[in-house]
Amino acid sequence: MLVFNAQCICASKPVIVHTQYGDVLGYQTDSARVFYGIPFARPPIGTL
Repeated sequence: MLVFNAQCICASKPVIVHTQYGDVLGYQTDSARVFYGIPFARPPIGTL
């Protein structure tokens, strides 16, 4: 199953989105654009 998923990602069209924080690389599927590894918040520092 893992090999099948890897083939699907490789066969998809790469997409680069330019943001004010830098470029983000993802890929286009038939129904969506997919991006991984985007940080969305600063980690907590100190006691909570």
